[in-house]
Amino acid sequence: MSEENTNTIKAKPEIYWGGIVFTIVVILATAAVIGGMVWYFMTQVMDAQAKSYTDTVNSMQSQIDELKKEATISKASNANAPDGVDLRILDLKSLTSENTSMGQFKETVFSDINNDGKIEAVVTFQIDGTGGMKDYFVYGPDGTGANLLFSEKGVGHGQLELLKDNKGIAIKYVDEADSINQGKPNSDMVLSKEILYAWGGATFIRTIVSLF
Repeated sequence: MSEENTNTIKAKPEIYWGGIVFTIVVILATAAVIGGMVWYFMTQVMDAQAKSYTDTVNSMQSQIDELKKEATISKASNANAPDGVDLRILDLKSLTSENTSMGQFKETVFSDINNDGKIEAVVTFQIDGTGGMKDYFVYGPDGTGANLLFSEKGVGHGQLELLKDNKGIAIKYVDEADSINQGKPNSDMVLSKEILYAWGGATFIRTIVSLF
């Protein structure tokens, strides 16, 4: 029996191009989605940082502008005040607290009340209670700080007014001894007197007038 030489033919593996292409497309799509998400996240972070930096810069600029404004006010005031004092930059609230034993700070009014070209300050403290009692302190610049020009304490339901043409101040108040207020509860009393501190050229002249 003779041997026959036979050639064995091996089949080549079949390549599934469709699957490969699909896989590549999926990988690319996934990479694009992840890249997009990363880009979006980084953009949001950068925008937030940029906004924070902008807000910080704006805040600092506002503070600088405010300091410039205060410096301008002080310079303008000092130009008219040879003693170089601007009461608006002093802590008059604390200074006044040393001169009054009761009451809460209410307000400070700045005005040239004696027509001397310099700014004076009227500081008001209000005392708790139905009587509406108030203390008034008037300061002027004295070269080193604030000089107490005069004060009016224990004024019932006081109402402060600035006189025209920088001629002083007026304080309307309730006088319990007046016939119009006698026997009435505090809530029903009306303003019946007025204290005038009128500038007399060298000093303030205090007078009391009746409103009725």
